Amino acid sequence: MKKRYYLAALLALGFCANASATNYLGPPTTRIKAGQWLVGVSYADSTQDVEFTDGFVFEDLDAMFILGRFGVGLATERAELFGLVGAAQLEQDEFDTGNDLVFAGGARLTMQRGNELDWGLVGQVTYLKTDSDSVVLSTQTGYELTVAEAQVAIGPCWRPGKAILYGGPLFHWIDGQIDTDLVGNHDIRQRSMFGAYLGGGLQVTEQFTATAEIQATGDAFGWGIAAEWRF
Repeated sequence: MKKRYYLAALLALGFCANASATNYLGPPTTRIKAGQWLVGVSYADSTQDVEFTDGFVFEDLDAMFILGRFGVGLATERAELFGLVGAAQLEQDEFDTGNDLVFAGGARLTMQRGNELDWGLVGQVTYLKTDSDSVVLSTQTGYELTVAEAQVAIGPCWRPGKAILYGGPLFHWIDGQIDTDLVGNHDIRQRSMFGAYLGGGLQVTEQFTATAEIQATGDAFGWGIAAEWRF
């Protein structure tokens, strides 16, 4: 029982420091031109239940992301690659972290193009790795944490005039491992993989777009906003 309490406290502290939860994804289709670039910023806030291989469940992990965004069009109104870099802050009960560095990348593909209604696929992957140490129950212990997160969504994007409305089914996957000096290695995974997302926004000008969205699975809920400029 004492070892289990050590493990729960250590995983709480370690996972809060560098873990990942649902993040802003954006429309499943693209209207960017080949060779055109985009820059922007996004903010996301979510809560996520996480399960460890010993059956311990870490509930209501709150994650906040603020990310710079950049991308390029590969095929006009058909394919886009993008990257993300920024900071994450995570909280749970009395645990509160500072800002941790986050990297991610993804792609957006328009599979069917219409005048106002497009269908497509969007996916992004986030990867984090860190070495650190913490004091847990008066014991100094080091740990190494690696976490990979993938989000994939498919669905329609409706663009009547300047308005944007999108959504569809969502796949959310987390895989990671924490290696501790105190209690050894343990795997990390999320409790629910499938859900849905819904978003909307405005094409303010030909170059500037602003959107907001919500995401939900059986054990996670999040929302996010983003602004992008194409040039």
